[in-house]
Amino acid sequence: MTWLARPRNGNIRGLFLRYSRPLVPGRRAATSAEKGLALTQGSSMPIAESPFLLLSNERDDHVSAANGFAAVSARVRKVLANLRSQQPKVDDGPIHCALLSDLEDGSLRGIIGVPARGCSYARTEWGGCAICGHSSSTLWKSNISDDSIISDVRSSLEKLSPARPAVLCLYTSGSFFDDTDLPSRVRLALLDQIAHLPWVTQIVVESLPQFITPTALSEARMHLGTIALSIGMGLDSADQFVRSLCFQRHIKDEVYVYATGLCHARGVRTTAYVVHGPPFLTAEEAVADTSCSIHSALTVLGFDAVSIEPVALQAGTLQHLLRTAGHYECPTFWSLVSASHQYVRLCGTADAASSDLRVGGQVFTPLPIATLRSCTKCLRRSAGDLFPLQAKIFRGAPLSSRHSTACGSPGLTRSVPYHPNRLLMRIESLLGDCLDVRT
Repeated sequence: MTWLARPRNGNIRGLFLRYSRPLVPGRRAATSAEKGLALTQGSSMPIAESPFLLLSNERDDHVSAANGFAAVSARVRKVLANLRSQQPKVDDGPIHCALLSDLEDGSLRGIIGVPARGCSYARTEWGGCAICGHSSSTLWKSNISDDSIISDVRSSLEKLSPARPAVLCLYTSGSFFDDTDLPSRVRLALLDQIAHLPWVTQIVVESLPQFITPTALSEARMHLGTIALSIGMGLDSADQFVRSLCFQRHIKDEVYVYATGLCHARGVRTTAYVVHGPPFLTAEEAVADTSCSIHSALTVLGFDAVSIEPVALQAGTLQHLLRTAGHYECPTFWSLVSASHQYVRLCGTADAASSDLRVGGQVFTPLPIATLRSCTKCLRRSAGDLFPLQAKIFRGAPLSSRHSTACGSPGLTRSVPYHPNRLLMRIESLLGDCLDVRT
């Protein structure tokens, strides 16, 4: 988690702190249970002990971060619920399959869209995560049968079999281990199908951490046999304040740590999806958040790898609402370079060189309006700023021969940690402007 502190010279800077000592002399540190309760319900904890108030002994005259969090978060959800209730549904099924050549050794990976019910979180009143377009999908209201799901995946495997991709990705537009998305019987039947394919060495699935259980992992490993299993989890940000407010993903750090621990004990690799360029953060704050999130995901939360996911512009999302009102710009290639460069500065060249880090965001459902792209000229020009990551981080990323606004202005964006109270006030102001524009 990224913490802020005000040093004696008055400048705010980012610090990595542990909860091992009280933040205020004479006052005990909050327990893990108290931290989690504060994150999900607002907080009555003393202001300096709140896990998302990151300034020691500082009060804001306008908004208390500890007391204002719940109210602002509720307003974000209300805006999302209203937005998504008016958003037409998109038929993004029943099946997708594709081949990508973005692995480090240049080999192919097969992508299969599993036509499951869709993300259970997207079926909430507010439509789930703020930046995700899954709530616009028709899948989550469909009643596709178990046998139809199994048959559709079998059809996709037949289409991919001539290419014999060693890596297969099964994407459900939700959580692979959530029984309300994909029933256990169907999940194990799909794994059995893949286990009989001699050319598959690894499968990749996605799941929120709360659905990853000892039983689910043991069953998956038993049915896959010698085939390796890798699980991607949506982390978004390693900062719980940003993760809960800007993304509306209310999952505590402890849940991620528990899930990665279960996976490691069973030989399952884990990848954190860190999202770059969330709504409400400035470009400079996004650089700080992404770089610190990569570092925390690998060193604190227990992930084996990180996939940086640049925010895409999709209908029915918070970023699209803000963009319509003139208050959001999609992240650029150079802002992503800046975040990667800052990560190297945080962890050092040696650790950066050995880290499993890449840029994702190539597979979307429904299809986005706009995504991050780069030109070959900017990619070459950024090599020095990306050292020692330049050889692997952008493998397979969309490239064009011509420079465009998606590249951004060549050069590094500085890293500036956010101020929690000011962020709350900024959210209130931007949401007010968006509602004024819509009316």
